[in-house]
Amino acid sequence: MLYKLKEDYKNDYDIDYLLSRLTAFANRLKPLLENELYYKLFSEPKSDIKPEDYTYKEVCHTYMLDGEKKWSKWTRVKSNTIMKYLKQYNCHEVYYTVQKFRFPEKVYNEDFIMPLYFDLDASDGHVITDTLLEARKIVQFLIDLKIPTNMIQIAFSGSKGFHIIVHEKIFDFQPAKDMHKQIKHLQKKLNKILELKTNDLSAGNRKMLRIQNTLNRKSGLYKVSISTKGLFNATIEGIMAMAKQPKKKVPIKKPITIPKAKKWVKKMLAD
Repeated sequence: MLYKLKEDYKNDYDIDYLLSRLTAFANRLKPLLENELYYKLFSEPKSDIKPEDYTYKEVCHTYMLDGEKKWSKWTRVKSNTIMKYLKQYNCHEVYYTVQKFRFPEKVYNEDFIMPLYFDLDASDGHVITDTLLEARKIVQFLIDLKIPTNMIQIAFSGSKGFHIIVHEKIFDFQPAKDMHKQIKHLQKKLNKILELKTNDLSAGNRKMLRIQNTLNRKSGLYKVSISTKGLFNATIEGIMAMAKQPKKKVPIKKPITIPKAKKWVKKMLAD
């Protein structure tokens, strides 16, 4: 917002001075206002907001206290600084939200953006081989939507399943307060279409996933990324053997909107 103001009025006033005073005024007000009111007053107009402006994720970690596993409070950090948080707590299990937020602090009833994700877990009588077979089903479905394989993030969870993430830009998702409900609707549709049994739908408006290359202390395995080729060709024993140590992340291509994928989402959400 301040940059746009500067562009609009740079020839009329000493805009740098005015902006510095406005910023100082806003900073002095912040301790006196609730987060929700502060960000509503001093954030960009809604019409100027883009999905790329949602740059914050929430992170947390586990720690041991008196022999018991405890959870830290959620903290918001810039998406590109998550690795710094990970290094700070590298002896712990570290998690992040798939949701991305616009503000550096939690604001009541805020909107957010998130990818289409799948959290496959061998529970309720299922075994880990079931999650591998279902991960292959999902990825093949995504490929049939013309999504390039190097835009599909796949990881072994470090325990009993797999995580699959497809960036929001591929489907042209837009920020919303009920974004998690839209994603769950799509997941339910795919559960039915592909007859999935291990896709976990339990999350609300915060879905946490383990950060790659962090250790699951219970299994002794790391969450590691897998290529599409590896997913289709490797055995579950081979994948688990690979997860005994951290692994270099599989490169992911910068996402673009895929027309067929966008059309499919529109059709599913209209149903």
